[in-house]
Amino acid sequence: MKQILLSRQDLAARWNLNARTIIEYELNGVIKRVPKLQVPRYAISQIEEIENAGLDINPLSPIERKRLERRILELEEKVNHYEEKINSAKMALV
Repeated sequence: MKQILLSRQDLAARWNLNARTIIEYELNGVIKRVPKLQVPRYAISQIEEIENAGLDINPLSPIERKRLERRILELEEKVNHYEEKINSAKMALV
């Protein structure tokens, strides 16, 4: 029986994610590539197993949550920086 394989782009489209998130899933052990291939491919059987098991592969998975938390921290730092500038400007006007 032939094994059906998905490319990284196919898997990203299937899960409505971007390719970078698929790479992060690989790095975190959520999914595994088919070994001995030069290009990343994923066995459809493994993908369906993950989907059927109801594993958390949605945009708020632990991996995506960490990415979003880092982004929030970056944005909070920017907001604090601009608030300081605004307060300095207000003090200069007084």
